[in-house]
Amino acid sequence: MKKKKVPQRLGVPQVAARFVAATGSPYSNEEAQIYGPELLRIATLYKVADVRSLAPEQVYAVVEKEPENPLRSPLRFHVDDKEEARAHRIDRAAHLIRSIQVVVTVGKLQVPRRKFVSAVAPVKQGDKVLHRSRHVLREDALQNDPVFRSAIFKQVRNIQNALIQLERFTSEREATPEITLLRDSCRRAFDIYEAAVDKAAE
Repeated sequence: MKKKKVPQRLGVPQVAARFVAATGSPYSNEEAQIYGPELLRIATLYKVADVRSLAPEQVYAVVEKEPENPLRSPLRFHVDDKEEARAHRIDRAAHLIRSIQVVVTVGKLQVPRRKFVSAVAPVKQGDKVLHRSRHVLREDALQNDPVFRSAIFKQVRNIQNALIQLERFTSEREATPEITLLRDSCRRAFDIYEAAVDKAAE
């Protein structure tokens, strides 16, 4: 079966990504390379943050409408087309979602990749354009300066909140020298960052 390619936007930096069978999966890595891009496409259609967050009903709805969809094989559409087979296929879709993992490589580091980022972006409602927090395609965020800055600031706030939690937790019990060094270095970095932000706001 020929592998299906995920469309790429021109001018957008691409991170090396591959699809592998999760631990305990009944599928091979070769099958993961076929099914993974299709799951990613469906996640994009539904604006779902990543493949693992897809609802099996969403996968089933798309595959049911597309006779040539490669996911018809693992969902066993070729076995029975009766209505009572729907629940069984949805169960198989849920199992397929858990069985495929998206891995990106940045240098020597391999991490799961999210297709969407959380950011404040313009949303059109009637004749008005409102700015709301929403999931935005990673590629769109990279091309839009205000959305990109919003996504970065959200990540910074997440790190800052995690640092606060780390400081509270380690105040109750002495941490290892390595953790203490990491915590204190992060705090110094945030102090510099906040001073720069305050100065820019003057």
